[in-house]
Amino acid sequence: AEMCFNLAQTFSRCEALFTERAQSTGLTMSGLNVLIILRKHGAAGCALNVLSSLLVVSRANITGLVDSLVRKGLVTRMEHPEDRRVVLAHITRKGEELLASYMPTHHGITRDIAGALTLEEKVTLIKLLTKIRTGLLARQKK
Repeated sequence: AEMCFNLAQTFSRCEALFTERAQSTGLTMSGLNVLIILRKHGAAGCALNVLSSLLVVSRANITGLVDSLVRKGLVTRMEHPEDRRVVLAHITRKGEELLASYMPTHHGITRDIAGALTLEEKVTLIKLLTKIRTGLLARQKK
């Protein structure tokens, strides 16, 4: 119980820090995460169903999120050239610029959070969190 409490409290504090800084861009963390994913996908774009699974949100939620980013000029959407059932999202130049200006802040927060740990402790924490997540995912599939 104490481990779960500590995990939840740590996550909550980290999320609050990221959320506060993300709001300075006029976006939510989910919106910024979409831009980060789309930047990694490059010119090929990313299908909305893939975005949905990467962000662990429903199809309806990803559609609303992408629509909001389209209205702000940060993302474009288009039909897949070979499969009209698939909608692709692409980051725009404006989205790239917003992300470029925000990422130093994002990396600074990450450094602040991880700064209390040694490299060995970071490696151990990653292994332990992965083990917990893998166990939870295995239980979900049953």
